[in-house]
Amino acid sequence: MTTMTVPELQTAAQGGDVDAQYELALHYQKGDGVMRDLPQAARWMRASADLGNTKAIGQLGYLYATGAGVPQDPEEALRWLRLAADRGDLDACFNLGLFFEHGYGVAPDPVRSTEYYRNAAEHGHAASCFNYALALLEGRGTKADPAQAMDWLMKAAGQDLPEAQFTLGVLLDQGRVVDADPELAAAWYEQAAAHGHIAAHFNLAVHLEFGAPEKRDLAKAKELYRVAAEQGHEGALDALIRLAGVSDVV
Repeated sequence: MTTMTVPELQTAAQGGDVDAQYELALHYQKGDGVMRDLPQAARWMRASADLGNTKAIGQLGYLYATGAGVPQDPEEALRWLRLAADRGDLDACFNLGLFFEHGYGVAPDPVRSTEYYRNAAEHGHAASCFNYALALLEGRGTKADPAQAMDWLMKAAGQDLPEAQFTLGVLLDQGRVVDADPELAAAWYEQAAAHGHIAAHFNLAVHLEFGAPEKRDLAKAKELYRVAAEQGHEGALDALIRLAGVSDVV
């Protein structure tokens, strides 16, 4: 990303600077320094993509997939995403994995979906590491391999992906794939909660309410339940009602 102002980006973009066109598109997309204008964002994204900017090519595919500033068009989305993926764009690989997993514009194909996730995961793409781990856990599009799944979950969690951190907590709670370890599960929930994961707030609160006696902290559990309840978690609301009037001393 450059340090150019929006007027400077506009001048450079109009002069054919592909990087400026891409950055200007992002400014219009986010309403950063200009009024948010999705058609303008799409226009500049297309200009940059037509001149070969790989990130713009992948973003244009995403715009066609979501209908942001352009008519929603799964076929066009696939065309641009494939172009970007062929040029090494990891976000495009991930999005293609989603397309083939969920059958968006194509017939569902778990094998191809998992292959896209694996390719991006091997280059460090956090969300792809997570989705590839799920495929390995479930045996979806590949042979089930719980041990490998845990390795990929760790890689995703190590990049601060809250859903991966939460999933590690659940697996350690259940003892389904690895030996149960409530203390480590709570540690992963705590990390996921720190990144805003609502269900992690709830699960960590459960640990603090019902876990090992020396780890219990009812005051903190109530606060975590409150945060989750404010985000619509029904179980957390039920817990707050249940604990109303209960002393914080365990």
